[in-house]
Amino acid sequence: MLRTGEEHLKSIRDGRVIYIGDERVDDVTRHPAFRNAARTVAELYDMKCDPSARELMSYEEDGGRHSIYFLRARASREDLQRRTLGHRRIADFTYGMFRALAPITSRHSSPAWQ
Repeated sequence: MLRTGEEHLKSIRDGRVIYIGDERVDDVTRHPAFRNAARTVAELYDMKCDPSARELMSYEEDGGRHSIYFLRARASREDLQRRTLGHRRIADFTYGMFRALAPITSRHSSPAWQ
């Protein structure tokens, strides 16, 4: 089920323990090292809930709406194309910083993260 950006931010204010060096971070949504990333992710959640982007960023299944991330291209070229367009929208919104976590390879290279 889809949730809003504020719901996401609230969910990560859960008492998790994170340190940067010796500094304990009590709230990742407010700490300078994490707050902008947390806001960006919250904006992505809001984008998926926005009625104008609803068809591109989410899909309906089993009576609920879900993020396009979870759409499986079952046997349909249209599903795969739709999922690709949703991922492209997220990559465009984040200037390529958030993308599908699939290896980028060519004939002559190893996955991008190696």
